[in-house]
Amino acid sequence: MDTAFWLSLVANYLNSVALVFAAIFGTSGMTPIAGAGFAGLLWQEIIVDALLIGGAVPTFVLCALLLRGLSAR
Repeated sequence: MDTAFWLSLVANYLNSVALVFAAIFGTSGMTPIAGAGFAGLLWQEIIVDALLIGGAVPTFVLCALLLRGLSAR
């Protein structure tokens, strides 16, 4: 249970920071609807992409962990 909490916390913070950076930089690589008509510099796109992917990984692990826990019952 403790692991699920921390995975959720890390994933949500990473995704939130990524979206704030996407708004500041005006990137649209991984957020094409929100950033329609804008394009950031390559390094800005890379930072936002890395943060969004970094937030997605713990989310998938969390889902697998929760599904495993639910199926154990």
